[in-house]
Amino acid sequence: MSPNVSASCRVLPLIAAVSLATQSLTVNAQQLEEEIGTAQKRAESLQDVPISVSAVQGEKIQDAGIPNMAALADYVPNLHIADAPVNTNIYMRGVGSGNNQGFEQSVGMYIDGVYMGRGRQYRAAFLDVERVEVLRGPQGTLFGRNTVAGAVNITTASARAGDELEGQIMASAESFDGRVIEGHIGSGLTDTLGARFALKYRETDGFADNTFNGRPVGAIEELSYRLSLNWQPTDDLNVNFKYSQSDYERTGASTTGTVFLTPDERNQFVPNRSAFADTAYGIMDVFFPDYQAQTGREFEVFKDDGFGRSVDDGLGIGINPDSSDNDITNFVLNVDYQIGELTLTSVTGWSEYQYIDGADVDWLPLQFISRDDDQTFEQFSQEIRIASPGGEFFDYVAGFYYDQSDLEFDRQVAIDTNFDGLFPEFLSIVTPGNPPPEVLPQNLLAALTGGAYSQNQIARNHFYQLDSDSWALFAQGTFNFTDALRLTVGVRYTEENKDVVSTQFLSDLDSGLLNPSDAFFLASIQATSFNAYAYDFTEDRSTDAQVPSFI
Repeated sequence: MSPNVSASCRVLPLIAAVSLATQSLTVNAQQLEEEIGTAQKRAESLQDVPISVSAVQGEKIQDAGIPNMAALADYVPNLHIADAPVNTNIYMRGVGSGNNQGFEQSVGMYIDGVYMGRGRQYRAAFLDVERVEVLRGPQGTLFGRNTVAGAVNITTASARAGDELEGQIMASAESFDGRVIEGHIGSGLTDTLGARFALKYRETDGFADNTFNGRPVGAIEELSYRLSLNWQPTDDLNVNFKYSQSDYERTGASTTGTVFLTPDERNQFVPNRSAFADTAYGIMDVFFPDYQAQTGREFEVFKDDGFGRSVDDGLGIGINPDSSDNDITNFVLNVDYQIGELTLTSVTGWSEYQYIDGADVDWLPLQFISRDDDQTFEQFSQEIRIASPGGEFFDYVAGFYYDQSDLEFDRQVAIDTNFDGLFPEFLSIVTPGNPPPEVLPQNLLAALTGGAYSQNQIARNHFYQLDSDSWALFAQGTFNFTDALRLTVGVRYTEENKDVVSTQFLSDLDSGLLNPSDAFFLASIQATSFNAYAYDFTEDRSTDAQVPSFI
């Protein structure tokens, strides 16, 4: 066995990566004849697929330095993916699910045949990718529910039994002091067993600066790896197992205020603003009169990230500073068995993730409002399908699909009514005679209630749990009348059950921000100023649908 191991080093600014990515997506007709994909759950030329598909090979993705789906989407027509403080926004041809974390995405993602329906799963880094196919338009027959806008089909590189030892390691540099090291090594351990290991490490110092507190914005550190095994005991049986892990951490967020209303504009556009909004505007006018100019600069933000007036004093509100920490784990077992000319395929998947986010959601240089999320997700899925050999007058694919998932998240939205000490100072400045701050109400709640309720911080805490299970039967057939005339028909029947628990309680510093409070003024102020209430909601729902398709 002779080894085949290569190493390379590249210094690639991001703008060069963009250029290469654009070139990789320009596919002429001659190249399409050579493109093989699995957009219809079988290996076939993409020129024969009667749907709109963009395909990018893994080599092009690696050469162009494209780190993930969000970066690739910038150069795929009609696809938009962007990380947001609440969720990851995915849209195809303008259709998407928005920011509601209870929803699965309208653009379904599949990695090695396993459905990844949550927006956070789109944040995983590209690692040892063989091919990415972007399918536009509804894909309900073969790919199932939640593909009304389209689907993204990602195939990763597999181990191969009997292959010689081969590998590659690459190091690259990106803009903003970015560093990337990635590589893989694979070999056939025996004539029937092969293994492959891939790893990628990426680190950046952030693409912008927070000129208020000096923290980096968008600094990223991520580590991803995958172990693949391939077992081929006979010519008719091919078994592939893959385990992958991705850890992603981001410091700071690029979200910031870009428009700040003048006093006249506030009266025109938000005449019925709450006392909280009015106070925040007033404090900004007094202490940060140049905010509009400061926040409008390119590659700069101007906000406190939850630290208030000084980072040295530590986090002043919430549980986490403006940041995101994501851990994603996937298992997939893919079995192909030849039964005569037919192919029987089993795809078993397990996917889970956890993320912990902190967000400065007032986007101002004020210790005012913060949001913390802690979300976990687990999913098991099983698909069994049978496919004809292809190339016949009538080609078909049929199968059964089942999945079960559990989503849980805890969210806290905390409000600082003392504004890290700025509120009494603000009152002192705007009150006739300028009395000293220490003799004035120390927070907005004390001012609103005449001292009857004085809490520097209040919060609402939301717990959400969604248990889902579904199963489906599907079939699709193609009549090949001539090389230029085909008719494809399909149908999918699905049954789905969902159980949801959604509870919320209000809290203050007396009860502890993580414990319920029954203070009267707390409930009244949260309701009138923030439309927030304590509640306990449970519901279950069962649905079924039969969806035909004609192409």
